[in-house]
Amino acid sequence: MKAFFKSKIKYVISLVIIFSFIILSYLYFDGNKILSSLKTAFSHPFALLIIMGIYLLSFILKALAWKWYLKGIPRFSTCLIGVLYSLFINHILPVKAGDLVRMGVMRNREKEISALVSAHSVIVLRALDFASLIIMASAGIFVFQIMAHFSFVLVLTAFAGGIILLVLLKKTLPKELSEQYQVLKEAMLGKNGILIFLITFASWILEATVVFVTIILIANPITPLEAIWVNSMTVAGQIFQITPGGLANYEAVMAFALNAIGMDLETGYTIAILTHGIKFLFSYLAGASVFIFYPIKLNTIIQWVKKKGEVNKNEERI
Repeated sequence: MKAFFKSKIKYVISLVIIFSFIILSYLYFDGNKILSSLKTAFSHPFALLIIMGIYLLSFILKALAWKWYLKGIPRFSTCLIGVLYSLFINHILPVKAGDLVRMGVMRNREKEISALVSAHSVIVLRALDFASLIIMASAGIFVFQIMAHFSFVLVLTAFAGGIILLVLLKKTLPKELSEQYQVLKEAMLGKNGILIFLITFASWILEATVVFVTIILIANPITPLEAIWVNSMTVAGQIFQITPGGLANYEAVMAFALNAIGMDLETGYTIAILTHGIKFLFSYLAGASVFIFYPIKLNTIIQWVKKKGEVNKNEERI
């Protein structure tokens, strides 16, 4: 019953955000302005390369955190392939199934890592992702003193995100999984745990570069701290994703976040569409790259999703 209501709450919030996007589109969609902004952005290919390069670096840090969490046992290439496959799958499916594929890649390439350990590691690192985003989002609300005119949708998103994070943390390590608790304890205690959290945190700071540089190209610049806060609010809102890549959700949350720091909604809406388009482009390029390097059969991906990341011994690459 509790699971039923939790899923319904998430679904209702998702629909509220999507409805907000529809209203924003009705009021502020301007094809000519979007096209003009797109041309302006692509007239600076070096800036776009910087965006893509730093965005890639953010995923390299995530892969590094994953490797270190697993005591350095898996190859770095496996961690990066898994992270990029996860990104790609999340941008082609309406649900966040990318993490299940990420688990499958780890289990298939690294025979020393069990399915249970692989799943456990992904859940914990996702919890660290959410923790990083919530810290950034919460800090920004007070630093920029914008609560007074903060969007109700964003407040609701942040609050619900916090609740979902607590639920994830509570369910990550059932008491009977003493072995997994030991893995968590050994990985996160001491300097290693601090380092894993810091590079996870840094990866989200780097991702904000997409927002920061794009705004510099087509609008009045914002500060790096503002870009980090806007990005953290936008990505945190993706926990309510019910469309491929969080379409509509991303645009609505970012438009309201930019408006909260003083940007008009029309410009914020346009920037949200453009930055999301860049992230979609990156995810497809990344997906194509890892597929060329490590192709996986569609049937295998479907099995991973159905079995929650577990891999059969008979499963093979193309």
